[in-house]
Amino acid sequence: MKAVQTMPHEHSLPVNPAPSPRGILVVDDDDIVRSLLGTFFRQNGFIVWLASDGEEAVEIYEDYHDEIAFVVMEVDMPGMDGLQTLLKLKELEPDIVCYFIRGEWDSETAVKVMEMGAVSLVTKSFLLKVLAGTVRERLANT
Repeated sequence: MKAVQTMPHEHSLPVNPAPSPRGILVVDDDDIVRSLLGTFFRQNGFIVWLASDGEEAVEIYEDYHDEIAFVVMEVDMPGMDGLQTLLKLKELEPDIVCYFIRGEWDSETAVKVMEMGAVSLVTKSFLLKVLAGTVRERLANT
C-alpha cells in the first residue's frame, strides 16, 4: 500500500487547533481505525501520515522524521508488529515519542511496551478528545 500524507482540510473547522504544526504518524492495520484517527488529527490542525503496517511506517519515518512529532501505533499487526516497528524507528530516532494503542492490554505486554520507551498505552475504546488533550500537552512540553 502506498503511503498517504494528508493535510488539514481548508474548509473543516478544527475542534481545538493544535499548538504545533508538527506531524503525526498513525500506524494501524485496521483501515477504519487508521482513517478515523487520521481524520480526527487533521481536523485538529495536524499534518498526518498514515501507514497500514510496520514496514510502511519505517519508510515514511525515514522520509519525514524531521516533520513527525510522534507516532500513534497499534501493537498487534501482521508482519512487523508495533514492538518490532518501534525498535526500527528507534534506530532512526532514539528519542522517538510513541503512543501505543491496542484492543485490550495485558500486564505482560504493557510492561514490555513501556520498557521499550512507549510514552502511553491506550485502549482502542479511548475517547479521541482525551487522546488529543494528551497529545497537545506533550507537544506543549517539547
